[in-house]
Amino acid sequence: MRWMFDVGCWMLDVPVIAFVPPRTETLTIEKSLPAERLDTFLRRQFRAVSRGAIQRLIEQGCIRVNGRLVKATHRPRAGETVEIEWPEARPAEAQPEEMPLDILFEDDALLVVNKAAGLVVHPAAGHEEHTLVNALLHHCAGGLSGIGGVARPGIVHRLDKETSGCMVVAKNDDTHLALSAQFAGREVEKIYHAIVCGVMPRDKGNIRAAIARHPSHRKRMGVREDESGRAAPTSYRVLERLREATLVEALLHTGRTHQIRVHFQFIGHALVGDETYGQRQNRRFTELTGYAAPRVMLHAHKLAFLHPRSSKRLCFESPRPADFADALAGAAVLPALAADQPPKSTRPPIYDTQADGAKQITDALKTAKRGHKNVLLQFGANWCGWCHKLHVLFHSDKDIAAFLKANYVVVLVDVDKVDGKSHNTDINERYGNPCRFGLPALVVLDADGQQLTTQDTGKLEEGDHHDPAKVLAFLKQWSPTPDASKEGKSAPKKSGGK
Repeated sequence: MRWMFDVGCWMLDVPVIAFVPPRTETLTIEKSLPAERLDTFLRRQFRAVSRGAIQRLIEQGCIRVNGRLVKATHRPRAGETVEIEWPEARPAEAQPEEMPLDILFEDDALLVVNKAAGLVVHPAAGHEEHTLVNALLHHCAGGLSGIGGVARPGIVHRLDKETSGCMVVAKNDDTHLALSAQFAGREVEKIYHAIVCGVMPRDKGNIRAAIARHPSHRKRMGVREDESGRAAPTSYRVLERLREATLVEALLHTGRTHQIRVHFQFIGHALVGDETYGQRQNRRFTELTGYAAPRVMLHAHKLAFLHPRSSKRLCFESPRPADFADALAGAAVLPALAADQPPKSTRPPIYDTQADGAKQITDALKTAKRGHKNVLLQFGANWCGWCHKLHVLFHSDKDIAAFLKANYVVVLVDVDKVDGKSHNTDINERYGNPCRFGLPALVVLDADGQQLTTQDTGKLEEGDHHDPAKVLAFLKQWSPTPDASKEGKSAPKKSGGK
């Protein structure tokens, strides 16, 4: 039996035999401790209670010194009396609750659920009710394995609160033991989809970095090179490169706490929405895209294992939830498009050169070098009527939109508004003013400003710019190659095209 002590938004889960405090307890400080805080002093007196829980009791006025409210930073002095009013204890056994469940598979031995983001798996500190376990107890009428204890019936493995996707639950102890053995033996296939900050240069890779509890932050994990670290290999491959983000597929070979989040933070690409491991990167991501993720963008996409009774391999896939799709769209769509406002001045990925065109192109080249992209100069007031507004250019053809976002920094040059004093005059002359005959045209530069297209091929043939397929084929000649991207340069493909 375990007991839960209600401390505001926290629950202290402790064994009854280890710690059953009275309703009110009084301590007298025998010696002044000028170098110690009250909360750390009380933490040493009551080992079963976390320092955070003690701090909350102090904030709530449940802990007083000489009858007065104090702060957690109070320095204990000899002769002071500390009065502690402990919350009422009650059993921690989870109770059934009628809640919706997305069940992918169920038989008399197990069930596989598609866990929603934001749903806590089992009762714990601060989450005694409305968990997946509460819903499972109601759905299965108590028919779950008991190996996990009264607070975790049926739970073989866990997903973080903010992680969505596939989970398997055991209905009896034999199934629980068999599934646990598969997880321990690394026989379960666990594939996740994640959106990470930044554009990853490699198409695939392996991360082999041992993980352990962070030495100073109790709720965080970290990569450790000493003996405390546990082996935690992760394989990944890039599914799609977005604007300032990458959609990746990660295969877990182990199941360490926060393994994917820690590993991608370790290689410099923290998960979008992960304020614990990537606060700085997410702040920059939001500045550049105008999108703020509501949660950690991690989804348990696929789960495969052997059925404990039939030994048949079962494989389940969970579709990405709506908020994950919204995050993909947010990482792909420009702030100016989403808000129907001009691009922000913080290194935007698209520039309108009606103002200082030379400076805009210089800034675009810097952005291109940083993101291993080419620069696409779009000459002409409209591209078959598509370019008059930015959102028309990017939403008129999905293939072109996706390709542009992944490969180019776009600069619009509106020659219809060029006059003798315009900054655009020099730009048009430098690149041969391919629109002087009234034909919309595209010119591609590498990240160093070298023109990849010549004057002859720098424009589409008359009529071809009306065909999105031909436009896309033309642009694919000048997409960055993997080798060139490592040096921040771009080069044309050898395959055909105009």
